[in-house]
Amino acid sequence: MSGASLPFFVDQQRPIAAVCHAPLILAAAALVRQPWDFKGKNITVFAKDEEIYWETNVAGGRKLGYYPEEVLAKLGANMIQQQQIFVSHVVVDGLLVTGQNPQSATALSSAFIELLSQPVKKAAVLAA
Repeated sequence: MSGASLPFFVDQQRPIAAVCHAPLILAAAALVRQPWDFKGKNITVFAKDEEIYWETNVAGGRKLGYYPEEVLAKLGANMIQQQQIFVSHVVVDGLLVTGQNPQSATALSSAFIELLSQPVKKAAVLAA
């Protein structure tokens, strides 16, 4: 999926799920359409503290240059982060399901399957 395809899913009222760094694709949607479809949504993503841990303990001190949490917050997302790093954390806001880190994948999958099992709502069509 690309940022360009997200407006279709939003317009058709289809569920969207992303885990770990993948919620950054939501930021790419801001390049396609304004206002940003996810402004004010409750979202989680790989936390800044998790990134700093990775930079320090895995990447030998190399810095990322940006933190996904800050990118999404700057666009207007309401960031809901688990304070303890590398613990499963999933946020569901309407048809959007996000998971903070790889440990969240199983819980995210369950939440997404639950959304997919619900009847599809038809998107409203407005006549010009």
